[in-house]
Amino acid sequence: MKKNKMMRIASFLLVAVLMSTCAISGTFAKYVTSDDATDSARVAKWGVSVDITTTGLFKESYGTNASPVPKDEGGTDISVSVNGNSEEVVAPGTSGAFTFYITGTPETAVNVNVDFGELTMITLPADKVDSNAIYYPIKWTLKRADTDAATKTDVTGCTNVSLQEIENYFVANSNGLNGNYAANTNLATTFGYYELSWSWAFSTDDATDKLDTYLGNVMAGTITDATVKTTESFALTITVTQID
Repeated sequence: MKKNKMMRIASFLLVAVLMSTCAISGTFAKYVTSDDATDSARVAKWGVSVDITTTGLFKESYGTNASPVPKDEGGTDISVSVNGNSEEVVAPGTSGAFTFYITGTPETAVNVNVDFGELTMITLPADKVDSNAIYYPIKWTLKRADTDAATKTDVTGCTNVSLQEIENYFVANSNGLNGNYAANTNLATTFGYYELSWSWAFSTDDATDKLDTYLGNVMAGTITDATVKTTESFALTITVTQID
């Protein structure tokens, strides 16, 4: 009897252990689906630089090529010099130049815009000229190079022209200058390095000398003529802007 009781107790404990094992197994068994992701990003490079160097384009005084050389009171070689309030002047025989360029390879698409602002040009209207053509005494020449170390060469159609024609070169879409550029465009080689120079020829012929003298007398006030323009000016702005 005692033996049977022990057997029943042992059987009960065995069943209890088996049930506990099943319960524990059921508690820790489960479906698992998972995913993960990591990523990082940096700021896109910009690094665009615009440089316009206009120092010396127009001056208050210019040297002379005359022989013997005329000197001012300080012994300086001068052929043209402003008399008055530090204005910059031009005259027959004078010239000047300046440079401008863009560098950088931005990692964004960009828009490049070259704007000469409101132009004013020294002019005599056609009815004052024997050839019946507007007279522009200041002639501009644009030179370009792919790198600033290379020799700059004349830009086609931009040699000895008016300032208006220089502006037209940049704003014309066919030149691929003003417009949109893809990301990672090397702006230095695509846009180029430019030198823009001007000159007023000295004593080319009697007819031209007469026109130049007329301009000088209008500026001096000895001739009154509202149709004559006696100022050459521009306001160059070069802007590079990220586009969406």
